[in-house]
Amino acid sequence: MRVTRIFIILFAVSFLLLNAGCSQSPQQESKEKEVKTPMGEVSKKAADAMATTESYTMEQKKAYEQELAEKFAKYEQKISLLKEQMAMAGEESKKNLQQNIENLQAKVGEMESRTNELKNASGLAWSDMKKGLDKAVADLDKAFAEAMQNFQKKPNSY
Repeated sequence: MRVTRIFIILFAVSFLLLNAGCSQSPQQESKEKEVKTPMGEVSKKAADAMATTESYTMEQKKAYEQELAEKFAKYEQKISLLKEQMAMAGEESKKNLQQNIENLQAKVGEMESRTNELKNASGLAWSDMKKGLDKAVADLDKAFAEAMQNFQKKPNSY
């Protein structure tokens, strides 16, 4: 009986020691690690993510500005072509063509003004402005196409 008591006491002590050594589950350990992450490190990671996002947005904005600059150069070429055709047109056609050219130039000027506003826009605001500019560019492309098509249909009577 004495041996049994010693065996039970040893078993109980062993059990208590094992239980004390394994008191934390892996989930509790990961939670402690999360809590131990310094707030400064989280703030730094958030700031890095924001800087990366802002950098990407600015790259997108510059690319869009370049795309618009190329479109304006093409618009100027088309206006020059229309002016050349106007010089060869009859008197009444010149009046109509001159009016179309003035309308197109006004629209291009308005687009250039809006593009200048885009250059000063913040990262979030420029994406909203881009939507409006995309629509305006599409309208301007349509106006140029119609002007060119009308003149090509009736070069002498336009």
